[in-house]
Amino acid sequence: MEIKKKLWAVLAVLALSLALAGCSDGAGLDDEGGIGSDDGLSSGSRESRFEGHGSRGSGETEIGGYSVEGPGDEEISIPEAEADPGEVAAYTESVRSILEDNPRGFSSLVDPEAGLQGETVNLGLGAESVEDALQTNEEAYEDLQQLDTPSGLGEVQDSLMDSRERAISAYDNINQAFVNDASADGVADAVEESLPEIEYSNAETQALLQELERSSAT
Repeated sequence: MEIKKKLWAVLAVLALSLALAGCSDGAGLDDEGGIGSDDGLSSGSRESRFEGHGSRGSGETEIGGYSVEGPGDEEISIPEAEADPGEVAAYTESVRSILEDNPRGFSSLVDPEAGLQGETVNLGLGAESVEDALQTNEEAYEDLQQLDTPSGLGEVQDSLMDSRERAISAYDNINQAFVNDASADGVADAVEESLPEIEYSNAETQALLQELERSSAT
């Protein structure tokens, strides 16, 4: 289906699509292999409770305890946790493996030739691509659910699960518009409503993974 709405009604959708497309060039997993990069995170907003992250004298690895600024100036909290270094490393590798197969940003579902045409914006968006993204998110959620979470990382695991659950809900909202044969305007409205949730959930997942990777490397 080709979504067409008057320019004033879809500028927000286009802006968010372009913002998501910009999340493919930073560090970490990108549009070639999973969740987007950390471009949507503010590096100056960390408020750590730890003077120095990493292994303590007790031998446990300290994780999180700070927040970062996510998309739309919304705060992303990284839960504070302590766990065995070896278990943290193994858990991090499992999470990374799951997320490498996770759906790419929403921008990858949009026709790359989409753009302005007169007074309308054309976003080539297929029902099949949205359904595939929904299914892949659901599979990632199930895989995360099956992980053997190390003692002390329960809140980190819960945050990862919550972020994927929000993405599932957002993609399902768009998918239902197709399933219910909504008008082009109806699908566009679903996209506009769901994009912020997709963007935020991906940024949250990436922030959590980056903190796990940082902790594992110390």
